[in-house]
Amino acid sequence: MKKLISIFYDIRKDEWRSVLLMFVIHFILMVILYFLKPARDSLFLTSNGPEDLPYVYILLAVISIPVTHLLTGFMRRYPIRSVLIWTLGGLAVNILFIRWLFQYDMEWIFMTFYIWVGIFGILVISLFWILANAVFKPAQSKRVFPFLTLGAILGAIAGSEASSLIVSLIDLSTENLLYICVGLLILAMRLLFFIPKISTPESKLDANKKSTRISSPLKAAQKIVASRYQLTVAGIIGLTMMTTTFTDYQFKALAFDAYPETAGLTAFIGTFYAGVSLASLGIQVLLSSQIIKKMGLSGAILSRPVSMMIGAILMAVEPVLASIVILNGFDGATRYSIDKTGRELLFLPISQHTKEQTKIFIDIFVDRFSRGLGGVVLLGFIVVLNWSVYLLTYVVITLLIIWILLGIRAKKGYVNKFRSSIQKQLIGTDSMALNLNESTIYSIIKESLHSTSDSQVLHTLFLLKDSNVEKIAEDLRQLLDHQNSEIKLQALIMLQGVESLNLTGEIITLLQDEDPEIRLETIYYLCKHSHEDPTSIIKSYLAHNDYKLKSAALGCASKHRGSATDLVEPEFFDQLLDKKEKDAVVIRAQIADALGYIENDTIAHKYLSKLLNDEHPSVVRKAISSIGRQKSDRFIPLLIEKLKNPEFKIEIRKTLASYGTDYLILYKNRFFDRTLDKNIRKSIPGIFSHLPEQSTADQLFDMIDIQNTDLRYHVIKALNKLIRERPSLEMDIKKVRQTIKSEALHYFELLSIKQLQPPNRPNRPNRILLKALDEKMGQNVERLFRLLGLIYDPKDMYGTYLALQSLSTDKRSAAIEFLDNVLTEADRKYVFPIGDHQNERIKLTRGRQLFDIPEKRYDEGLHQLIEGEDLWLQVCAIYSVSPQCPDTLQAKVKKAVYSPNELIRETAELVMKRNAR
Repeated sequence: MKKLISIFYDIRKDEWRSVLLMFVIHFILMVILYFLKPARDSLFLTSNGPEDLPYVYILLAVISIPVTHLLTGFMRRYPIRSVLIWTLGGLAVNILFIRWLFQYDMEWIFMTFYIWVGIFGILVISLFWILANAVFKPAQSKRVFPFLTLGAILGAIAGSEASSLIVSLIDLSTENLLYICVGLLILAMRLLFFIPKISTPESKLDANKKSTRISSPLKAAQKIVASRYQLTVAGIIGLTMMTTTFTDYQFKALAFDAYPETAGLTAFIGTFYAGVSLASLGIQVLLSSQIIKKMGLSGAILSRPVSMMIGAILMAVEPVLASIVILNGFDGATRYSIDKTGRELLFLPISQHTKEQTKIFIDIFVDRFSRGLGGVVLLGFIVVLNWSVYLLTYVVITLLIIWILLGIRAKKGYVNKFRSSIQKQLIGTDSMALNLNESTIYSIIKESLHSTSDSQVLHTLFLLKDSNVEKIAEDLRQLLDHQNSEIKLQALIMLQGVESLNLTGEIITLLQDEDPEIRLETIYYLCKHSHEDPTSIIKSYLAHNDYKLKSAALGCASKHRGSATDLVEPEFFDQLLDKKEKDAVVIRAQIADALGYIENDTIAHKYLSKLLNDEHPSVVRKAISSIGRQKSDRFIPLLIEKLKNPEFKIEIRKTLASYGTDYLILYKNRFFDRTLDKNIRKSIPGIFSHLPEQSTADQLFDMIDIQNTDLRYHVIKALNKLIRERPSLEMDIKKVRQTIKSEALHYFELLSIKQLQPPNRPNRPNRILLKALDEKMGQNVERLFRLLGLIYDPKDMYGTYLALQSLSTDKRSAAIEFLDNVLTEADRKYVFPIGDHQNERIKLTRGRQLFDIPEKRYDEGLHQLIEGEDLWLQVCAIYSVSPQCPDTLQAKVKKAVYSPNELIRETAELVMKRNAR
């Protein structure tokens, strides 16, 4: 049985028990409903006639209000499973009471029964689907819900056919069908005890101890109105019920004309429902999964109104009983098949807590209220306007058009809801200028500047960076004596722009401060606020006996004046560089910075080449920055070679990028140079990311074809940065999709090798290889989502990637559902098998189907890794070779002893010694 089901539905190993239980329960509930519906329709129509139908629709709406109120209260206090069990028990008692009333044969009894069955149908099905939403996660729902819907369809077929056969062939009255329903309700209640508890009621009870009032329909309505998405869903359900109110009336009025006797009408309606259910079965088994797979949610929620539109047009052209049967046939065939699946999928983006508060309201109150509203409108047309059954078809067509438009809107809202839940993981910050003229802001800033917490003071100074600080100049003045040198420096820098306050007498004392940056900014303050010429001030300090002040003056001239060529002689640099004092590093850093403004290319090259290899990082960074200002081609080989050191790669890449796009071909050629150090090659794409131009993107797409996945990662990363900086850049979508396919293939090849590893070999070398394979497959997934970010919204893809890495099953499920609705089929077929959290053997099976990956032996898998381009996998594969491995692998280890790569060579030597023991 499982194998047969698995042909059509993707039910996984750990899901079978809960899925089959829910399937059987749904089947039983629908059998009961389709026992009751023919009995209800025939008893009511023969007793009251179709002219009373609009009044019944209105009464249904009125009665649904207290039912919704009562049930919502229970949902707040008790687990959904318990609520469903108690509801079924109460309904069983109701049925026995109604059967007892039938003996009096009064019209109001049959009207009450009609209303009761209407409430029963929507009540038990709504509670069942709330339970299903709680039992299954969103990622499971897309797979499982169609199978549960199949249970409903089979139940409808069984119930319809059984009711028709029992009445026609067995000597059992329509009224006595109710006893069978009671027995089936008891069976469903018993099965529900085997469903595991979803949540405990304690938290709900604790929350309600604060208030004795239960949630009201008004509160549920407020929640729905406050959510545009939920309002759209409610609108779809409301329009659905209004439309079917008209078609239901048309069908029953014409059916009563054709079959005025109770038994004949029961048999006809039962046969009709059975036929519709068989059509539902065909749609569910043959079309439903394909429609959802190809068209997603849109196909699920629009199939019903579109197919009904065909029937309505036929009814308008040929107004006969057969036409309305076809119209209602389309309605019924899709109602409990693809449309039901689609409607339940609409609730997936809504949290379980919110669903418990609003879904009952929508499924019962909105459903019945809309049916009642439809009844009022229907009365207006048939009583006031005296429209015939056939003319009502034009109202149906109008309602269907609005329904279709709302369905399109719901699809957009559905995707946005998942997008919102995913992007909550992304946090962004923006800087802002503070308006100190606002009294509240002024008082808060003033208080924060005098805080005892250094971090709070620094944060406040950061916020003031782009603000006019004239009003707090006195507060900044007090910070010049602060013990924290960073606070003192930032206060000094801000005071440089305050013209209303001259603090030259106080600030000159900071020339003796231990912090060289404070000394530099002090000279700059003196230049700005002194009556003397700034150039003469700088020259005076350059001639000073104190080399700390000389270097500070040089740094000031470089940083603020823009050029120091005319202020110093070449020998001046040698004098400063020869100093071995405490502040020698600071002096060298200030010289390195000043050299960026030297117009003499020979001097600049001489000293910057030397300082580029200084032992202190701060000096090297200043030298790199100065090279960026000089832009001499003579420095390019030095900078590329320096990329070996990861400590300076950010600064070097920015500097190389500052040379402009004309140099990108040179950098690209170096990227493909296999003789170049790999760390240098990995850093080169980062140069491109600082030049957001179309020509840059085109060059990177030339580089994305590289086979080495580590190098390819950095190309993709550079493209991500470009598209983030300039979203208008044109991406080579064809090449992106080719690369996605290549990455997916690489993932499955690694997975196939991982599956070859013997499970009974938990030794350390084997564990290291397995871990390495997991890491590399994880990197594959990251590259896939970075590539998707070049086609789709980058934030969406980044948020989805983070959600898939999350430990939260809810986040992972939301991410899968989001991807299912956003990706095209071309991208989905490669990404989904990888992103879906399922058994790796199942993943590999799907990978083999996609790429025709051949079966390998264990030794062939290790051969592939050892011969591959990934250095770490080579090393781990060699390390995992044991004495029991085939001779071909032992030969590979012996050959690796002579590898030019030191890590491979040392690993091979270690394995040779270990295996010789």
